[in-house]
Amino acid sequence: METEVIQTEQPPVPEKKVTTFEYYRPKFWKRIFLIIFDALICAALAFGFFNGLRTIINNNSPLKEDIKELDSLRLESGIFVNEVEVGRLTDVVTYYNINTTLSPAAVKQNLKKDIDQFHNFLRVKVDEKTYQEALKGYDEFRLNPKFKYNNLPYYIVNEDGEVVQNAEAKVPAKNIVEDVLKPYIDTNCQGLFVSKVPGVLELQKSLSNMLLFVEIPVSITLAIIVCYLIIPLIFFRGKQTLGRLLFHTGLVNKNVMMVSWKLYLARFLIFFFLEIVVSVFTAGVPLFISLTMMAFSKKRQTFHDYMLGIEEVDVENSKIFKNKEEVFEGSKSKYDVKKFKMIQE
Repeated sequence: METEVIQTEQPPVPEKKVTTFEYYRPKFWKRIFLIIFDALICAALAFGFFNGLRTIINNNSPLKEDIKELDSLRLESGIFVNEVEVGRLTDVVTYYNINTTLSPAAVKQNLKKDIDQFHNFLRVKVDEKTYQEALKGYDEFRLNPKFKYNNLPYYIVNEDGEVVQNAEAKVPAKNIVEDVLKPYIDTNCQGLFVSKVPGVLELQKSLSNMLLFVEIPVSITLAIIVCYLIIPLIFFRGKQTLGRLLFHTGLVNKNVMMVSWKLYLARFLIFFFLEIVVSVFTAGVPLFISLTMMAFSKKRQTFHDYMLGIEEVDVENSKIFKNKEEVFEGSKSKYDVKKFKMIQE
């Protein structure tokens, strides 16, 4: 008896559909321009924070009294001008360098009055010996042999032993202003004001310390945090700064997926403390090394990206996914396999 063999068709094994997502690194010029753009934004933010912080600090009672006292001494000295329209004091040399509406002769007369007022101010504020030394220094400064016009000295000593302008030389007012009066105020008067007038040096040190160790560092730090941390966390998918947003680049992790906020925070801390802060004390060496790595390393990674396996990609024609599950959302086939790869430059 024959056995009947019945053949049945086996259902075809479905083939896995492979979808490949390709990512390209941005062109080097793009990365350079976005770095410059971000740096300019950061500088603008720092300037804004600085002005706001200075207003707050200057309205602080103890510091406000120090500023008021120093400004009072400056105005009394005669070598500073109160520019009411801009709300600040300016030294007279800077003021007359900017104010070009006055003739050289008028500037000459004003500066001579300012110097006389400064000497009278010294007479009240310092001891007689220091005052006499200042007058002697003024005479010696004007009689310097290098000040000559038509081979004649700018100044001479008259019969009464006073230093006066040499009428025979006919020195133009502009030469007197630029060669003698302005340099004397910038060097001698300013130096005597700070070093000899009681309280000035201490007040300036206090204000300088506030500027160098509080106002500038805090302003720059706040600007860096906003520009390189807060804004990228707002544009969370690609962790984009405004520069990356403008030039269509983003950051991905070693699996070519979105960088988590924890990983990005670690990246920022490395960037801030190991590159920015250390660069302040090492003439920018860490930043130079980081930029060099970006230009010449195999994966074109900066130091902070190399440490964490982060890469920068061009997202003008691609999308950064949060995770692989996001890729499968809406997919009808359970056999879809997504493959991610980075295209080398």
